Amino acid sequence: QFLNGAVVTLVSFALGMWAAIASGLGGRLFEALRDRRSLAYTVMASSWQKARAGALLSYIATSPEREDEARREMLKELLRFADEAVTPEELSQATNYLVGQTAVQRQSGAAVAAEILEAWLAGGGLADLADSEARYRAVTAEAVRAAHAAGQREFGENYVQEGMEKIAALSALPLVWHFIGPLQSNKTRLVAEHFDWVHSVAREKIAQRLAQARPERLGPDPAQPLTPVL
Repeated sequence: QFLNGAVVTLVSFALGMWAAIASGLGGRLFEALRDRRSLAYTVMASSWQKARAGALLSYIATSPEREDEARREMLKELLRFADEAVTPEELSQATNYLVGQTAVQRQSGAAVAAEILEAWLAGGGLADLADSEARYRAVTAEAVRAAHAAGQREFGENYVQEGMEKIAALSALPLVWHFIGPLQSNKTRLVAEHFDWVHSVAREKIAQRLAQARPERLGPDPAQPLTPVL
């Protein structure tokens, strides 16, 4: 996740460009993971942005026996964005796609109404909707790399064991870990001792076990009420 002071900023447009470059039939993830390695049925990335925070999301659908390989190779491709600037061709293709997509979406009255509502409630007002084409075209390759590299501090994990391995490997970094997968009662102690937040408490018994197993040194139990981020 990343902090985002306003929905419409140069950084937000750069993150939108990142998602367009990473995703799609000609995107980096599609070419590297599906075309060259045949690792994915579907692979995509997106930028989710709200007033106070946001997240860069990636998704890959693969066969169970290749899950570890697919996860590893996708992370490698994502890390490339922090190490290498995007090419002029990638930047141009993404810009034209986003400009066209915005124009098509605004042909719908409902979509325009939704944009206006979000600008008023979570942005800076109607000025946010002005000249989005110019803002996309103002994004440089370096801005895409910087936007992707900056502020990534929170991570989600579906599986307890894999999450614990990552937490141990990255223990020197000031990261926040969210458990978002199904949680069985026999895994509550492990989650309480390693994760900061739990998003998948389905039963009161699970919440009680998390609270009981939470070490005092880690602060409030991870099943504390979560406040939605607009």
